[in-house]
Formats: sequence, C-alpha cells, structure tokens
Amino acid sequence: MAGFEKPHYDPGKPDGILLQQSNTESEDCPECGGAGFFAGAEPGKLVACNCLIRAAKEDRRLAFWGSLNARYRSFTAEGWPHPNKTRRDILSKIIAGAKEASSWYFCGRPGVGKTGLALVYANAFLDEHTKVPLFVSGPKLFAELRDTYSHVEGQPTEMQVVNRYAEAGLLILDDLGSEHVSASGWAEDRLYQIIGERHGEIRPTLITSNMSLGQIGRKFGERIEWRIFELCGKDHIIELTGPNLRDAD
Repeated sequence: MAGFEKPHYDPGKPDGILLQQSNTESEDCPECGGAGFFAGAEPGKLVACNCLIRAAKEDRRLAFWGSLNARYRSFTAEGWPHPNKTRRDILSKIIAGAKEASSWYFCGRPGVGKTGLALVYANAFLDEHTKVPLFVSGPKLFAELRDTYSHVEGQPTEMQVVNRYAEAGLLILDDLGSEHVSASGWAEDRLYQIIGERHGEIRPTLITSNMSLGQIGRKFGERIEWRIFELCGKDHIIELTGPNLRDAD
C-alpha cells in the first residue's frame, strides 16, 4: 500500500505543515497500514490517522526546537528551576494557559529564568495547537528589520519581516528592551506594527524583558505598553524574582 512520508514543516502554510504522499511502502501503523488516512463516514472523505497526527506534531516540535540555539534547546519543564511553591505555581499556571493560547509578559532581572519559562510555554503550546511558535530576541528582530534596507536581491522586504512576526501563530519576543533605541521613533513604530496587529487579532504573544511593563512604556511609548497590557491581561504580567540561576553551582 502506498504510504505517506513524514509531514514537513512549511512556514508558508497556515498550519506550518505540508503533507506529502510518498511512493514508499509502509506497514508500520496497524490502524492504517501506513497510508496515513482512513475512509471517512461520508463517501469520498478521508480522515487522518492518529499516526499521521502524531508525526505532524513531532515535526512541528522539531521545527521549533531546531530553530533555537544549542543552549536553549536544552530547556524542559522538568529542568526549569522552581525551588519554591511560588515558582511551581507559575509553572503550572503557564502550562495550563497554553491550551487557551494565552499571552504573557515575564519581567525580572537577568538570570531569574524568564527565557526558560517562555520555552516551557512554547513546548506546552505545541502539545495543544498546530501552529509553530516563532522565537526572536528584541535585538535580533530590529537587526532583521534594519538588514532589509541593504536591498540585497532575494532578501525579504521590511514589510515581509513585520508581517512574519505579526502573523506568527505564537510569537515569543525575548529580552525586549535590551536593544538600542534612537530618538527617531523608528523602533517604536516597527514594534507597534507588530504588537498592534497581534493585539487586534488576539494572537498569542509571550514577551520577556529585564524591564517592567511601565519601563517598556517609557522606552517605546504608552501605546505599546497598553497594547501589551490588554493583550496579556493583569494576571499574565508576571515579575520573576530570586537569585541569578546562572550563578548556581
């Protein structure tokens, strides 16, 4: 029986997944014999087998984690430090929030576990949804936007970069506020285009920063501060405290 090869991540697809039929024979799945689909109750309708759904989920997970650097790929829920009940409660809260695709703002001084917690949320999000999260640091985001001005052939335009981050199924914007911002208002405008659209379309967004939300407002403007506040909600703006975990033995 002709089977289906493992789904491949395709960022151009709405769900990030492209299913491709293969000519290889596969009898691995006892439910579908490797075809990947069943005949549905309605004539001519096919239903995806659980084996194909599991393969697609694993492909999305590999696509996301493979896009991160080696240090970040080691983060897991089990490895995220939670030495006290407050930390454990935060961990449980954000994992539960993944099902509803909620938005979050994590702030605190360097080394308290903000990025690790964001990646735990991304992993929980992948368990519940078909969208592949997009991870970028604040400095890298603005560097990508500036690079579009070099007008290199084949390079994305500024609007394409803005749209990529504005339309991502889940955007993780890490270390916002660490980038240099000039007095021209250029960075504030581009950030607002991204955050403003995500706010309007209620797209899940997770932001980490060494700055409080009020400090972000003073750096990027009140309209960005309030868009983030409304997108996340008061209960999802969390300040992480405690020792610098990077100093732990």
